[in-house]
Amino acid sequence: MWETGLHFKNNTPNINDQLLEIEGNLRDKEAHISLVEFLKNNPTFAANLLLGVELYEFQHMMIKAMFQRDNYLAVCSRGLSKSWTAAVFCVLYAAFNQGVKIAIVSKTFRQARMIFKQIEDFSNEKGGEFFKECIAGRPRHNADAWEMNIGSSLIVALPLGDGGKIRGYRFNVMVIDELLLLSDQIINEVLKPFLVVNIDPKMKAKTDEAVAALVETGEIKEEERYLYESTRPKVIGLTSASYTFEYLYELYEEYIYKITNIKDKKGELLTGVSHCVMQMAYAMAPKGLYNEEMINELKSTMSEAQLQRELGAQFTDDSSGYFSSKKMKECTVPSGEFPTTKVMGNPDKEYILAIDPNYSDSESSDHFAMCVLELNEESRTYTLVHAYAMSKSNLGARAHYVKYLLDYFNIVYIIVDSAGGDKFIQDIMELPVFENSKTRLKTFEADFENDDYAKGVALSKQDYDPKEGKIVHSQVFQSRWIRLANEHLQAAIDRKRLWFASSPQDIETEFNKQRTCKIPIENLEFESEMIPVKEGRQAEFVDHQAYLVELTKVECALIEVRSTPTGNQTFDLPQNLRKSTSPDKARKDSYTVLLLANWAAKCYFDMKEAQVKKIRGGFIPMMGG
Repeated sequence: MWETGLHFKNNTPNINDQLLEIEGNLRDKEAHISLVEFLKNNPTFAANLLLGVELYEFQHMMIKAMFQRDNYLAVCSRGLSKSWTAAVFCVLYAAFNQGVKIAIVSKTFRQARMIFKQIEDFSNEKGGEFFKECIAGRPRHNADAWEMNIGSSLIVALPLGDGGKIRGYRFNVMVIDELLLLSDQIINEVLKPFLVVNIDPKMKAKTDEAVAALVETGEIKEEERYLYESTRPKVIGLTSASYTFEYLYELYEEYIYKITNIKDKKGELLTGVSHCVMQMAYAMAPKGLYNEEMINELKSTMSEAQLQRELGAQFTDDSSGYFSSKKMKECTVPSGEFPTTKVMGNPDKEYILAIDPNYSDSESSDHFAMCVLELNEESRTYTLVHAYAMSKSNLGARAHYVKYLLDYFNIVYIIVDSAGGDKFIQDIMELPVFENSKTRLKTFEADFENDDYAKGVALSKQDYDPKEGKIVHSQVFQSRWIRLANEHLQAAIDRKRLWFASSPQDIETEFNKQRTCKIPIENLEFESEMIPVKEGRQAEFVDHQAYLVELTKVECALIEVRSTPTGNQTFDLPQNLRKSTSPDKARKDSYTVLLLANWAAKCYFDMKEAQVKKIRGGFIPMMGG
């Protein structure tokens, strides 16, 4: 369904009709201008000519809307090529509006670089020869920005953190990918202030003077003045649908209201409205874009709420999983507040480390997952401040990572999945990285599932000995414990005992502090696409932590509980997601390691509060009576 707005009326003549009326030969300058005007108004033809790609009709519409509207929002089904389409737009807009400055941003620098990388790929693929000739010099991959000049235009992919580095930029166009991951504070206080530059200030001054004259003579109305401002800044948001309690839905509703109403909610006339919302589900995709068998399988196995968000591009009230997305949102430290994610612990704080090991070295295997909780003993609360999730790596690299965590966080308690965890601890203790280390990790007798819980806590406390390295709790995954641990995790979220750290990207001083602190970054593998140390790998590391906290919440929201024929409960991903063998498949390992860490926090707090009475050895006199 297409709903035409009540504001922006495009009364400009059709350029194609004008070109058809031209007769005879054109001078070179006239021919150049006519060609540019034709290409600007016909993105399908322009994309094929410059990039050698064919656009679907909906992609043509998206790019036309991005050209014509100042505020554009695309809420699309997963896999509907919104990022690829945005890359095409960036090329065309930069080529046909010389001098324009375009920023590409996202929650993580990696996501922003993906669009930039697609732009580079266009120039290197067959059919992109014309575009390659438009690029001035070579693209620059710096630690703080990836840049490309197209003639006098500039395209820049930026990280959101390290504001001191990027504050010198000013842009005309802001492309925001995965908009649902950004807070209103980041969008309104960090990103929009960059949009203050005019493409051609002298031309704008002349246009403003001419428009003022038209208003004065009554040829146009005062409220129509903005229609002639060709250099207005653009904000282009790309996203999947999320939840109605998040800022994205508020922004979406604001756009819809402005498009479909003449007056604001106070009764004042709405002016300057140049908005477009394109909400596109999988069902409108052209034949061949999606695999029909996969879609049918997803429709038969996904929950209704999940199907609406992921494929239907519809906002829902909450996740349909065991853990509430809304409540996890409420347990997330607000943007700009502490504690943030950390790459180095606070020496005055205690930390719990949880490990869910995986010895496979395949990209499509489960993640080897770890997480670190920062404890607040006074309130018995704790915050997820650091995480790790990788599928393809090796024992040596993971040993270096554990050594780093032990050296830079005050780890007082470690919990591991007994299925591989005990062996992992033993194996890394034998590696050279721990050979001269004072830290020798050992397992203590954790008896927290004793029928007499208080007695089990006391016995566990007796055997727990940090001075001897006996801080490793090996947890067996049995049906009874799985149910108890999940109930405890759900309660920790409901009662706000567990918190998810904010991103240091939102606090400039904190981001700069973390990206420059001295940690052994050269020894740390933390994602499959590693960038060289000299190009700012530590800044990437800080950025990556915020991504992993969000990943943990996403995995928790997917967990469904089912009862087996024998009466046991299982907590797992939806059936359709478990079948995937892709490297990009949905996983639950970050959820599992959080489940372990949350249980460990309970055990540690209970041990510290337990009173243990030790009986001294030797002769005890007896009084006879």
